[in-house]
Amino acid sequence: MIRNVNLAKINLPLNLAALAGFIVTFNQELTGEALHEWFGLALGTTLFVHFLLHGTWIVNVTKKFLKPLPGKLRLSYFLSFALLLAFGFLVSSGILISDLFDLGHVLNFNEDMTDTWSEMHESAANLCLVLVGLHLALQWKWIFTNLKRCFPQAQR
Repeated sequence: MIRNVNLAKINLPLNLAALAGFIVTFNQELTGEALHEWFGLALGTTLFVHFLLHGTWIVNVTKKFLKPLPGKLRLSYFLSFALLLAFGFLVSSGILISDLFDLGHVLNFNEDMTDTWSEMHESAANLCLVLVGLHLALQWKWIFTNLKRCFPQAQR
């Protein structure tokens, strides 16, 4: 957890980079397989930093979880947890099937196992796409408020 930092000044560029990175990484045809794997690792690292930056929020909401909470906050918490699990699986399965690490060879995967893990990886990517869209919709007000603060000249 990070304290005494204006998180919006860090979060906005980090979130925009993560979103752009996800879009580019999701479209493997744009990058080819090798860059897709490297971008996937960078995205996973970026999302890990995002998680650390929100550690205080996670702890505070978790402590209050059994008490009455606003619906939007509870939904945001569940969605964030779902994103954490989905992206965690996406990055982990990507590493498992990656040519970069060649773990399939090390773990003695046959072609059927590799195909199964590749299909699960693709399904996780599609789930992440839906969850990211929901997350953006839920955080729309925060996004635009902070974009206006960071780029005040654009309001003219």
